[in-house]
Amino acid sequence: MRKNIRRFIRSHLKTFFTVGFVIAIGVLVFEANAANYYISPTGSDSNSGTIGSPWKTFGFAVPRLKPGDTLFLRDGTYDGSNSGFPNINCGSNASNGTASQPITIKAENERRAYFHGTSTNLFVLTNCSWYVVEGLRLSGPLNDQLTLILWDHVTDSTLRRNLFHDVNNTGANSHAFSAYAGNRLLLEENECYNLTRHCLYLGLGGTNYSIVRRNYANSRNYAQAYTVLATFYPGSNNTAENNIGENIATPVDVQSGYAGSPAVNNKALGNIGLNSGATVVELCRQSSTGRPQNFVARDNVNISNQTDGYGFTFRGGQNIQFDNNTNYSSALFGVGLDNGEAALCTYSGVASLTGKNNLMLSSNVGFSTSQGTWSLQSSVAFGNTTNYSPSSSNSLYSNAMTTNPSLGSCKVFIPTGSPMKGAGVGGADIGANILYRYENGVLTNKPLWDLVTGEFPHGAIVAGVNDIAGSSLFDVHKRLNVNTNGCSFPAGYASGATVTSSTVTKPSTPINLGVSQQSK
Repeated sequence: MRKNIRRFIRSHLKTFFTVGFVIAIGVLVFEANAANYYISPTGSDSNSGTIGSPWKTFGFAVPRLKPGDTLFLRDGTYDGSNSGFPNINCGSNASNGTASQPITIKAENERRAYFHGTSTNLFVLTNCSWYVVEGLRLSGPLNDQLTLILWDHVTDSTLRRNLFHDVNNTGANSHAFSAYAGNRLLLEENECYNLTRHCLYLGLGGTNYSIVRRNYANSRNYAQAYTVLATFYPGSNNTAENNIGENIATPVDVQSGYAGSPAVNNKALGNIGLNSGATVVELCRQSSTGRPQNFVARDNVNISNQTDGYGFTFRGGQNIQFDNNTNYSSALFGVGLDNGEAALCTYSGVASLTGKNNLMLSSNVGFSTSQGTWSLQSSVAFGNTTNYSPSSSNSLYSNAMTTNPSLGSCKVFIPTGSPMKGAGVGGADIGANILYRYENGVLTNKPLWDLVTGEFPHGAIVAGVNDIAGSSLFDVHKRLNVNTNGCSFPAGYASGATVTSSTVTKPSTPINLGVSQQSK
C-alpha cells in the first residue's frame, strides 16, 4: 500500500515539474518576444534602435513595433522638424497590441521627452487597440480644433502621467487630449496647465466604458469660464474618479450629445473642484436619444469663491443618484436641478434626482430645485442665505437639517468630532470623505494622499510649468488642508492599506527642457 502511494506521488510530481518547466519556458519565450527600442531627436534611422544607438523618426520606428514592445523616447525636444510627430494608424502603418502584450510609447525619463508645436496635432493614434502612452510633456499653443494628443477610434488603451501645458491662449476650441469614438480607455495621473478649453475630452461618436482618474487641471486664469478637466460629451458607462480641477469651469462635465449618442450610466466619484464654477455638471444637449440617464455623483467636494459659481448642477438628467457630496461657498447654489434649457433639451419627461447625506454650506441657496422632482434624505444646509428652496418642510425632504457641521479647517473629509460623523442614513457620515482611492468605480482601502506629506499623486516636476507654488498639483493639498493647516488625517488612516501613494516628491533640481512656460 505504501509503495503504491509513493509511486503515485512520484508520478504526479514528475508531471507537475514537467508542466511547470513548460510554463516557465513559455513565460521566457513570451518575454523574449517583447523588445525595447529607443528614439531620439539626435538619433539616426540607420542605427539599431538601442539605448546607445537610437532611431530618429517616428515614421521609421512605429511600423517596427510589435505586441509587447516598448519605444522609449530619449530626453529632448520633439518639434516636428527633427523626428516628426507620431501619426499611428493600426489600419495602415502600425500593429495593434494585445491584452497581455500592449505596445508602449513612453519617455525614458518621465516628462523629459518634450513635444512642442503650434499648427498640427502632436500625437495621433487611430484605429488602434492596447496601447500605452506614458510620461510625455506636450505644449502648444494650438490653433482652433487641434489637440496635443488625439485618439480616434482607439480601444483598450492607457494615457498615463503626461504633462500638458499652454494648450492655447486665444480661447480657441482646442484641447490637451481628445478621444473620438473610443472604448475602455484609462486616463490617469495626467496634468494640464494654462488652457482655455478641455484637458481630457471624451466625445464625438461616443466614448464609452472609460476611466478618468487622479488627473489635475488648472487654467491659471487663461479663460476659466470655458475650461473643463474631464468631459464625456457624449458617452456612456464612463467614470471620473478622484480628479482635481482648480481655477476652471468644471472638473467633471457629462452631456448628452450629437448623432444619437446617449449619455447613460456615467459616474463622478471622489472629485474635487477648487475655485471652480461647479464640480459636477450634467446637461441635456442635442441628441436623438433623450435625456441623460442614471448618473451617479458621490463623495465629491466643491470649494468655490467664484462670483457666479455653483456646486453641483443637473440640467435635464433623469434618475440621478446624489450621495455624500459637500459644497462650500458657491455664489448661486450648492446643488440645483431643473429640466434643462428649452432650446437644448426638448424631450418629454422631467429631470429627477434622489440622494442622501449631502452637506451644503455658505451659498446663496443650499438646495435648489425649480423644476423636476427630487427626494433627499438626511441633508444638511448651513450658513446659506436660503438653506432650502423649496423649504425644508416640503415632502421632497426627509430629515432635512440646518446643523453647524463644525468642520474646522477640514475641507475634503469629515473630521473626528464633527456632528456630521455617523449622522446620515445607515449611520454614514453626512458630506464627502475623499481619503481613499476609487478604482474602476469601487472605493478601495488604498490611501489617496501621501501618508507623510499629504500630497496628491503626481508625476515629475518641470521647472516653470508645474512647480509654481499656489497653482500647481504638487502643493494643492495645502490649499485643501489635507494633513496640514490644522486638519490632520483621521486616527488610523490607511492602517492595513495595501499600497502607499504613488507621489513623486519634488526634486532638488527640476527638469528644464526648452523655454520655461510661466503662468500667464
